[in-house]
Amino acid sequence: MQESKGSIPQFDSANPVHRDLASAAEKAEQIASSVEIPEALHFTRARQLIRKSLKDAGLWDQIEKLAEAALR
Repeated sequence: MQESKGSIPQFDSANPVHRDLASAAEKAEQIASSVEIPEALHFTRARQLIRKSLKDAGLWDQIEKLAEAALR
């Protein structure tokens, strides 16, 4: 089946960009789940805290670049 331009490609374990993106996403999930989020905190503020943690770990930019590469 041919992909239409602009569609998200199916994961391909033979593709190193796909593997790297999956690995980075796994690390991001671990970091995100370790962020302390007070129960009463609004979800937009919680997202900001998680985003900051990912940026501090260097994963935010890495995931952005890998996602761009995967969509080319």
